[in-house]
Amino acid sequence: MKNHHKATTEDERPQEEPEQSVGLPARYQSPLYFLIAMVVTIFAVATSVMVAVEDLPQFSNVYEAIFRALVVTAVITPILYYFLIHPLTQNIEARSALEERIETFLDRRSRQVRMITEIAQETAAVPDLDDLFRKVVGLIQKRFGYYHVHIYVLEERQLIMREGTGEAGRKMKEAGHQIPLSADVSLVARSARTGDPVRVSDVSQDRGFLPNKFLPNTKSEIAVPIKLSGDVLGVLDIQSDKLNAFDQEDEIMLVGLCGQIAVAIDDRRADAERRRAEDALAKSRREEERFEERLRRLFQATTQLSKARDADDLCRQAVELGRKELGFDRLGIWFFDKSSPDEMIGTFGTDNEGKTRDERGWRRDATELYRSLREAKGLRVVHRRGPILDKGEEVDADVERALAPITEGADLLGLLSVDNLLHADPITRHDCEVLALYASALGHLCTRLHAESELRKREEAFRLAFENAVDAIIWADAETGQILNCNKAAEALLEKPREEIIGQHQTDLHPPDLAEHYAEFFKGHVRKKRVYDDEASIITKSGKIKPVHITASVTRVGEKSIIQGIFHDVTERKKMQEEIQKAQKLESIGILAGGVAHDFNNLLTGILGNVTLGKMHSKPGEKVYDNLAAAEKATWRARHLTQQLLTFARGGIAVKEIVSIADLLNSAARFALSGRNSRCEFDIPDGLWPVQADQWQITQVINNLIANADEAMPEGGTITLRAENATVGPEHALPIADGEYIKISVEDQGIGIPQEHLNKVFDPYFSTKQSASGLGLSASYSIVQKHEGHISIDSRLGQGTSVCIYLPASAEDMTEKRDLTAELSLAGRTVLVMDDEDVVLNVAEGFLVHLGAEVTPARDGREAVELFKKAQDSGQPFDLVILDLTVPGGMGGLEAVRKMVEIKPDARVIVSSGYSNDPIMSDFARHGFQAALTKPYELTELKQAVRTVMAKGGA
Repeated sequence: MKNHHKATTEDERPQEEPEQSVGLPARYQSPLYFLIAMVVTIFAVATSVMVAVEDLPQFSNVYEAIFRALVVTAVITPILYYFLIHPLTQNIEARSALEERIETFLDRRSRQVRMITEIAQETAAVPDLDDLFRKVVGLIQKRFGYYHVHIYVLEERQLIMREGTGEAGRKMKEAGHQIPLSADVSLVARSARTGDPVRVSDVSQDRGFLPNKFLPNTKSEIAVPIKLSGDVLGVLDIQSDKLNAFDQEDEIMLVGLCGQIAVAIDDRRADAERRRAEDALAKSRREEERFEERLRRLFQATTQLSKARDADDLCRQAVELGRKELGFDRLGIWFFDKSSPDEMIGTFGTDNEGKTRDERGWRRDATELYRSLREAKGLRVVHRRGPILDKGEEVDADVERALAPITEGADLLGLLSVDNLLHADPITRHDCEVLALYASALGHLCTRLHAESELRKREEAFRLAFENAVDAIIWADAETGQILNCNKAAEALLEKPREEIIGQHQTDLHPPDLAEHYAEFFKGHVRKKRVYDDEASIITKSGKIKPVHITASVTRVGEKSIIQGIFHDVTERKKMQEEIQKAQKLESIGILAGGVAHDFNNLLTGILGNVTLGKMHSKPGEKVYDNLAAAEKATWRARHLTQQLLTFARGGIAVKEIVSIADLLNSAARFALSGRNSRCEFDIPDGLWPVQADQWQITQVINNLIANADEAMPEGGTITLRAENATVGPEHALPIADGEYIKISVEDQGIGIPQEHLNKVFDPYFSTKQSASGLGLSASYSIVQKHEGHISIDSRLGQGTSVCIYLPASAEDMTEKRDLTAELSLAGRTVLVMDDEDVVLNVAEGFLVHLGAEVTPARDGREAVELFKKAQDSGQPFDLVILDLTVPGGMGGLEAVRKMVEIKPDARVIVSSGYSNDPIMSDFARHGFQAALTKPYELTELKQAVRTVMAKGGA
């Protein structure tokens, strides 16, 4: 035990002096009092004797003298007893009792000191505080027989019970019994706050006693502070099952004992602190040695990683070396997705069994991780506890994790993650430092690999671009003109292998008669170092002269100055230019044809309408009726011709309606073979599904196919036209959606088509006939595609050709359409008709009047809108409106219907136009119309359109 931690000395302990002359008044204790009392007593006795001697002769006898002496003695004796004998007797008894009490006190004190010494000796060798407390409370209870003994230690203003005797002490310790230092009523807290002992003789009379269910028999209690140099370390609390169990001497003894306990606590704490310091120093030395070793291994690992083939190989080896060489538990490497920075992509990692696994393709949200790494000072390691990553998702696990950023300069590439799931070893500061260095090395290696990979990619891309370029590329030495290299396209262009091209002079590429010209030009090009961009001619191995466009420039490759020439074969372009010129001519003709067809349709409307009206006023069988019927048929043929002109002019926009494919095929075939040598056989069964199609365009397709079939049989022959219902499924392998179709076949017995031409027959301008334009099959293909169908061709030389068409069947029933052509009466109805052609206006008015309607004509859209508004304001709105789509120089039907709908949203409006394939005619509902009427039209078609509109309006 240290000298400055000696047990409390006698001077430091509170002293209690033994009582002096117990029971004797203070005046009797004075020596002067006893001297006076002695003199008086001697004087009284002497006086009595002298009186007796003097008066003896005067007495009659001896007995009288004796009697008088006895009387004097009797008077003096009480006085002597009170003043002398009695005080002397009391003093002797008091001194005897005092001596006995002093002897008892000294004996008790001696035993207490001996016990304290014994306790100090027995606890001196106890190294641990918990063992010390257990030993102290046990010895105190054993030596002094107290009911219960506690030791409380003061920690952060809380008195925590560290040890107690018996079952009650064990239970209180397990329950974590503690008392706040601020508790006013607690004896233990009061003692700790004041630094003085607190003694209670009867706990039932003291407010500071805290009842304890574990110690129900407590009657008295004493709490003594455990102090060292004035600082309270804790409190020794002793309880007794007897009243008045503690006195001043117990308090003194316990104060001394607590001094010994305080010294023991301080010694144990000092020893523990010293051991911790020594352990920490030793651990630090071991960690430093281990850190140095890990740095050496880190250098070896990064040296090995520098040999990685690519980024995947780098990450896989980094995970394995991180565990094997650097001692990490589990590792994982993630990179931020450059295309989506909020996500991370996995590479390789360690699974829950310590094996390296492929985690490529795993993705996870990176928002929080990115923020955590960015907020870390200097993008250093983030060290925390929390969940782990498994398959890109966080899994609950209370493990230590450390995340180190993988950076390239200031750019955050990804992160290196470690945790201690497998062995639960704490992640230390040195681990974090090694991790940061490892991640930094990975960043540098990733950057280098990325740069090398990009360089290889660029080199490979350049090589592939050079080798696989569509245009010929030729390199020539700028000084000598000798060809150094060329690509595959150059071999194809010059029709010779690369070995023959390399080594030639660049002038050898051009025709011999131009060699001198190109030699001079080459020299000037090298001297001026300007880019050459012009057309020229080259000569092939076979001697063919080809026009090319050359782009040449002078550049440097390594130390050599070269000329790179890019040769683009413009043979096809020149042919295409010729074809474009043809197409432009056709386009001009088409525009003209479209205008002519539109005007002609207006005329046909007047002709057809008047013919129809004429037939209505004549009787079948009459000559005039027959003439009008013939004129009507001729008009319909003219209508077919104008429709073809419009299709040719406008590109064939489909105006679809429900049609009967059987009627369409019969009509189209008979019209196409009119005046030809071939005949048509029909195989068209009943019950064919209807189709939703533009009947004029499909008619054009059939006409083209039948015309081609007839031309394939110059001497005439039989053309077979078939139609059937077909259901297309996956097994048919056709480039159309699965479903129900009408399959149409056109077969001939002609000369056939060569196999090498079969894949070109649908190309524009391709034809095997010198006089043909090559647009028939191309237009047919386009029309079928726009109807979401499919067309294919099969042919054998000398055996004939078969063309197959699939058109989607419609779910709508033809009977519904036919019902719309039933008798219609417009009696009492008012109709507004707008058209810029009087002949059309007259025909429409004649048809409508025939149906019973009251007709109001208008010449343009502006007049029609004014009439419509006036009728609406008068309360007698028009029941139906028919608007011409196109009015030259005036408001047409499209603008007029918009204004009418603004006036009356439920207006019934029919659009009419000679441009049957105008986009508005094919999608009239989207523009505010309820039906479309194509010019020229007859009464039946007008009735059908009117019935459709009136049915939609609820009339």
